[in-house]
Amino acid sequence: MYPRTLNQNLINFAIGRKRYELTNHLGNVLATISDVKGAVDVGNDGTIDYFKAAVKTQQDYYPFGMVMPERN
Repeated sequence: MYPRTLNQNLINFAIGRKRYELTNHLGNVLATISDVKGAVDVGNDGTIDYFKAAVKTQQDYYPFGMVMPERN
């Protein structure tokens, strides 16, 4: 269902407050992204070619789960 307010003509969405965690099969969080998307126009022709996610955090892990220094 969509969010509802007292006035049926107004619907409020909070963009930028949601975070999604991308994990591997071991449960390690590799990246955290936001619900904000950035438009990319490759040919500068005024047409949006694709959208990129806003990456908030990212990490790399050694085998067996230790976080790599300088890779987060």
